[in-house]
Amino acid sequence: MNRDGSTKVARIIVPVFLQPDEDPTDMVASASFRPPS
Repeated sequence: MNRDGSTKVARIIVPVFLQPDEDPTDMVASASFRPPS
């Protein structure tokens, strides 16, 4: 919270590229979503 009492929310938009056989609903579990190792 800032001194004036307001809160700020930051959102980071991360592009996720799905493979043709991947389902967008399983995006979080996808290898495309994980950082490269």
